[in-house]
Amino acid sequence: MVRNMRSWYCPDCGEFDRNAHQRVIYDYLLLVNPNITNKQAREFLDVESSRVAYHLLNNMDLSSKGKGKGRIYSLPKKLSHQ
Repeated sequence: MVRNMRSWYCPDCGEFDRNAHQRVIYDYLLLVNPNITNKQAREFLDVESSRVAYHLLNNMDLSSKGKGKGRIYSLPKKLSHQ
């Protein structure tokens, strides 16, 4: 999937999905690390803009701690214990 104009685009099938990043971030938080930073999200999603990554993470209803470069996102408690 490639980020393209506020959506994700699959060059193989030609489909667009505005929320494809959500499944990937949840998988990351469950399988790789229970926390993710903006920088880690940009690297994992292959997104250059810290502002885009901020909006993607903020719109996912994740728990967050810290401010600015020190902000860390994690699964909300209601999801992390299921």
